[in-house]
Amino acid sequence: MEYFQCSGSEMSLSECSHISIEHYYCAGNAGVVCGENVLQDVRLAEGYSNSSGRVEVLIDGEWVGVCTDGWSIADAGVVCRQLGYQTALAVLVIPVSYDQYGPVWVNDVHCRGNETSLSECKQAWIGQHNCSFWYSAGVDCGGKRSLMV
Repeated sequence: MEYFQCSGSEMSLSECSHISIEHYYCAGNAGVVCGENVLQDVRLAEGYSNSSGRVEVLIDGEWVGVCTDGWSIADAGVVCRQLGYQTALAVLVIPVSYDQYGPVWVNDVHCRGNETSLSECKQAWIGQHNCSFWYSAGVDCGGKRSLMV
């Protein structure tokens, strides 16, 4: 068993720092999903206004939800700025059903708060969600929307 810690700029797993753990029980396997430009766009869906709603991201041509696990005001702020708003007024937690909205594919989003795009934040892209129940992340954005070109 190896414990790896990577910054994200490495070209190979061998470039990450790691330690060997001899007596460690692991009940599962680790895996990764790789792709180029996986997160292509972001939008708000079904809000009470154009500046509010459920966060959806475009991945390989499909709009999918973002899990609320770890969703913060910093994450919401990045989404709002990416959409041209000045700030996030609130974090929304929206109950959803699979039949209604499909999969929640983006988990564990962690933004520092200074990013200009959600794709710059750390996140886990997986084929099936590990969300707490079926809650999708949402935002309420504020401030005058700037012209996006």
